[in-house]
Amino acid sequence: MIVTKIGGSLYHSRHLLDWLSCLSGGHNADMIIVPGGGPFADQVREASRQWNLPEACAHDMAVLGMQQYAHMMLGLDDRLLMVDSIEEILNGPHGGRTMVWAPYTEIVNAHDLDKDWQTTSDSLALWLATKLSASHLCLVKSAPVHGKSR
Repeated sequence: MIVTKIGGSLYHSRHLLDWLSCLSGGHNADMIIVPGGGPFADQVREASRQWNLPEACAHDMAVLGMQQYAHMMLGLDDRLLMVDSIEEILNGPHGGRTMVWAPYTEIVNAHDLDKDWQTTSDSLALWLATKLSASHLCLVKSAPVHGKSR
């Protein structure tokens, strides 16, 4: 099993479609994409500051942001398959399709996670990879390139 976290920073990048196409092409039944929070989590940060929300509440809302990004990914590439539990990842019929994890139900019910801003989508990807005994965890993020290219 390979867990690939697609950072929320790719929401604003033309490369998001390329990554989804690359990961969903062919038979990748052993691949699961973990979405970041992107602008959906950014909105939660703003609401949390404005309303002084308890961290656990803001955490659950940010995980819903990841869920929204997962839905968006499926809207962009219909070859992807949404899954929402470890049980479904391990045992569900996938038909050779790359899975996208909709994390809300699994994370809200997890008792081995801190529910605060330090528990990020990156750490949730690591948590999932550990639960699945994944062979690899890849983090795909967008960052500016400084200097000259050749």
